[in-house]
Amino acid sequence: MKPFREQNYYELLDLAPGAGADAVAKAYASAKRMFSADALGSYSLFDPAEREALLARIDEAWRTLSDPASRARYDEETLGLVRAPAGATPAPPKPPAFSYADLAVTDVTGAALRARREAIGLPLQEIAVTTRISIAYLQFIEEDHVKGLPHDAYLRGYLAQYARALGLDPHTVADGYLRHLRTLRGGKP
Repeated sequence: MKPFREQNYYELLDLAPGAGADAVAKAYASAKRMFSADALGSYSLFDPAEREALLARIDEAWRTLSDPASRARYDEETLGLVRAPAGATPAPPKPPAFSYADLAVTDVTGAALRARREAIGLPLQEIAVTTRISIAYLQFIEEDHVKGLPHDAYLRGYLAQYARALGLDPHTVADGYLRHLRTLRGGKP
């Protein structure tokens, strides 16, 4: 995962370039909550100056992507995308190379996450550096090592960051893995 300063606005808000206005608004609100000063999940990820720079960049992404004219200019200049004229039928979006959309939430396991990481050729060390998650915790997640994992409140944040690094939906992965973890601990999914 690239540092936030190198991400385009879509990457920053975890959106596809064809996302609609509602998706942009939801992604913006989610990003603001996730990286606010009082968010526990990102507390240790950024120092105050980095957090302010990130939040300013998120605001900039919102201003650009929420205005159709600014967004069209941005898409053309930054991504090389030219929007179809009004009234034209857009091409259908390409399906993701890998998605949990067809899997039940209980199917998110450490082995599935490792398989995804290996399929896209991303070394665990690189994820540890970009997410600032201990490589030991990442290994514990991939190995379903129940006793080595942190408290679920912290684990949820780690899983969301890990999912983003893998190009997966953070909520689906976090919810699914925690459900899987409850099963491993002997509880109900």
